[in-house]
Amino acid sequence: MSRWAILDMGTNTFLLLIAEWEAVHRRLRVLQDVHAVSRIGASICYSKEIMTSSLERAISIALIYNKLCIRHTVRKLWAVGTAPFRCAQNAVGVAREILSRFTCPHLLTILTPQQEALYSYRGALFSEAVNVKKRYMVIDVGGGSTEIIYGIGWEPLFVSSLPVGAVWLWEHASRQRWSLKEAALYVRETILEYLRLSPPHYPTQVYAIAGTPITLAMIYQGIEYTQWWRAHGIEMSRNQLEEMTSSLWHSSLDERRASVSIHPARADIIPAGALLLVQLMHLLGISSLKVSIYGLRYGVLLELLAREEQFDLYSPFSLDDPRIMK
Repeated sequence: MSRWAILDMGTNTFLLLIAEWEAVHRRLRVLQDVHAVSRIGASICYSKEIMTSSLERAISIALIYNKLCIRHTVRKLWAVGTAPFRCAQNAVGVAREILSRFTCPHLLTILTPQQEALYSYRGALFSEAVNVKKRYMVIDVGGGSTEIIYGIGWEPLFVSSLPVGAVWLWEHASRQRWSLKEAALYVRETILEYLRLSPPHYPTQVYAIAGTPITLAMIYQGIEYTQWWRAHGIEMSRNQLEEMTSSLWHSSLDERRASVSIHPARADIIPAGALLLVQLMHLLGISSLKVSIYGLRYGVLLELLAREEQFDLYSPFSLDDPRIMK
């Protein structure tokens, strides 16, 4: 048995995954899957640098995560940076400062949009019985960017990365004091400018990953945010998401923070994330989607196992995740 850790350093959230791989039985066991809001990408679209206050929050999270890695005797940690680390001028120095808090062997990769899309796609399918001939689409609404990936089986064929996410959209909307209609127009124009996805056929299954769709699924089902993993597998229609988007946009921040389904640190940006998701569904002709709690960090884990353990994605493996496996 060997234990591995993935640190997903996103615009809004730092997520730590610790998993154990049993090669003999080809069993992958989830030991820890935790997240904390760092908002490390705050104001990057204006300042082009990661702020000191954001770095301090990230370091405090890293110190907690390091204790978890020690407790589980992690063999190696792979940290991946996404949109804020692609955009910030001081990204490499900040990333190294964060990783210096980890005592286990570790490595750092600032992902390209294509790498992020690949890992997000495979991560979304992590718990599924993937049909190598079936068509899938994955939508990853992040804090600083949004990825749309279309593929067959485990292999993505078309990737489109939009330079807008829930955090940065909400910063724009707040500064400009946009109405829902004005924000929707901006989102549609941005999507149409950057969308590079032209799949030859519509997929048979669409998955949405990351904090925005998980939060929307919790609101839809009345799930408390402390039990966020219960959002896995929930299906929502575009009409249902449109109603939620309008309600969220016209509610106050205090009202959103009072919701049992919304993490207080996500309450400000959830209207923007919901709007992004709905507009994408409109433009791509998607009538419904299914939420997956798995995502980028799980796709990165599969890649790490392939490098370190000669893991073969196309050979059957079993998943042991006590949160969702009955």
